[in-house]
Amino acid sequence: MDITAFSTGTDITIYIPIMDKMIPALCKVIGPREQGIMVTQPKYKGVPLNEMHDFSFSIHDKDFNRYNFRCSLIRPIPELNNMFYYMEGLQGIDPRNYRRAERYPVGIMGVAHSGVSKDVHVVIYDISMRGISFAMEREAVFRLGEDVTVVFQEKEHNKHLNIQASIVRKFSLDEYEAVGCKMHNLEPDVMAFINWLKEQHTTKEESQDLT
Repeated sequence: MDITAFSTGTDITIYIPIMDKMIPALCKVIGPREQGIMVTQPKYKGVPLNEMHDFSFSIHDKDFNRYNFRCSLIRPIPELNNMFYYMEGLQGIDPRNYRRAERYPVGIMGVAHSGVSKDVHVVIYDISMRGISFAMEREAVFRLGEDVTVVFQEKEHNKHLNIQASIVRKFSLDEYEAVGCKMHNLEPDVMAFINWLKEQHTTKEESQDLT
């Protein structure tokens, strides 16, 4: 089972060996990142984990099927203020089939607001030519159907990008709220950024095919 087939919000159980017991810590899938995935902060009884190496984890899908994986590393993501974690070395992933859909992982900080509401700090985790998804603190509540403006800095070309979108999906990721949005009135700089992401993604896949 390819782990990229699991949707955002899918539960993950991480098994930590302590003495002669396996302690379960819980987190949720956010989306793909580099050669692994981004997840919420793993916790056991509310206590967050630190960086770990060589452990097993399982995923239960919506039909209650269980899939077991091995992982070489899980660590906080400093550029996202350690709000989310990165998992890599996942057995069962074929990099040549890695996220061929049109959505591309981003994983950068930005701000969002709707109407006269104040700016809300968000983590943008994927984007496509049609939509954008981001997570935020639960205190920041957006409503379905609401128009939202998302602003972030595209560091590769040192530009601030402005995206207009409408919220079409809402869900929870532990203590964070997440939304999926349909974008409209794309500016040329935003389209260029998404095309650049596509080129980076395609180049990475082609280099992997040659190995």
